Amino acid sequence: MSTEVPSKIKSNIKLSQHSNGLVPLTIYHQNVRGLRGKANELLSQLHPNFPHIMCFSEHHMNHLELQQTFIDNYKLGVSYCRILYEKRGVCIFVQEGLRYVKINMENQCKDKDFEVCAFKIYLNIKFACIIAIYRAPTGNFELSISKLDTILRKLYYCYN
Repeated sequence: MSTEVPSKIKSNIKLSQHSNGLVPLTIYHQNVRGLRGKANELLSQLHPNFPHIMCFSEHHMNHLELQQTFIDNYKLGVSYCRILYEKRGVCIFVQEGLRYVKINMENQCKDKDFEVCAFKIYLNIKFACIIAIYRAPTGNFELSISKLDTILRKLYYCYN
């Protein structure tokens, strides 16, 4: 699935440090309700301010389909695809050239109740954890909150 951006709107976005020492980071999230065939439309809506990171919920794809999804200037950073049910899932695309490390969240995922993926991105001398989460309206709300609390605590204590 090719979604190459025409050369006239390609953008080389880099994390550059401002004079105050802060690093601007742009993150975009969209519940796409099916990513298949929508990447060009998404990029055209974002032009000319392309984000560094794009988080999608309800991508409706399996791992192979996601790996074969091409979004110009981005790579698939992390993803979760449902195991027992069709559709849904979460994924994060990262602008090429940004440094990141995947955070394994598979053991926290439960189809419909709590679907999550995450990575740690390096911002010059600092880092940030980026998390994409989805819970189906019919999912178990209490379980979802409990799992969210668990991963936030784990991330806080691991990285502080």
